[in-house]
Amino acid sequence: MLARPETNFCVECRRRYGDPGFWYYHGRIEDGPAYFCDEGILCSPACSMKQIERRRAAGTYPHAPARDPFEP
Repeated sequence: MLARPETNFCVECRRRYGDPGFWYYHGRIEDGPAYFCDEGILCSPACSMKQIERRRAAGTYPHAPARDPFEP
């Protein structure tokens, strides 16, 4: 059987959701990621800042908040 593609990873550093070092809302994995954007989830404040700087430089910074990727 083929493995399905991993979709829950940091869009900046590619760290998988659930790996050590991933930041969660209120510190609990059940509450979802602490950081996310319209492109996907982010693993830490450092990756969040890198993503903001990269998007500002590219002119693709969003003008509205992103919806929570783990909300149904």
